[in-house]
Amino acid sequence: MKDNIFEELKAYEAPKSLPRIADYGVQLYEAAGYKLDAAAIESLRQELAKHAGDLKDLTDNIIGLGAFALWLRDFRQDNEGTVAVAKLIGEHAPKYASIGERIGNALQDLALKATDLLDAFSGSDAAMKRRAPKYGEDSPSGTLPLKDLKPVGAPMPIKERNKKGG
Repeated sequence: MKDNIFEELKAYEAPKSLPRIADYGVQLYEAAGYKLDAAAIESLRQELAKHAGDLKDLTDNIIGLGAFALWLRDFRQDNEGTVAVAKLIGEHAPKYASIGERIGNALQDLALKATDLLDAFSGSDAAMKRRAPKYGEDSPSGTLPLKDLKPVGAPMPIKERNKKGG
């Protein structure tokens, strides 16, 4: 089954306006006397939890929290609050791990398809390329016999001899 992760990522559109959670964070910050206390962080955590079931909605709200963190850092010079918001955002990182795995798998599939296309374009036989010759068969033209890669009886490299105590 083909994974359409690239199409999904391409189709994602960031929010056009600042998500509500950013304003909510500012309200909590101001209500706590211009600091981000544990109660405010917990309220933001609960607000994010409401969106945990929908990855796009969660991402939009994380963008809003990121904007709030930038406001804390740049306009309020509140490094402690900025770090607290960053940790809150980081709590949701595991939800995105599967996307990374899907992208890795899709890239591997894409590389295999590209190799197959290149083989077809160049006229090489991919089936022959991906197997070793059987005993007694001639090896493919242009290849080196294994016995030519390291002369028989050549001394072991010094680095290897030192490891083995010889």
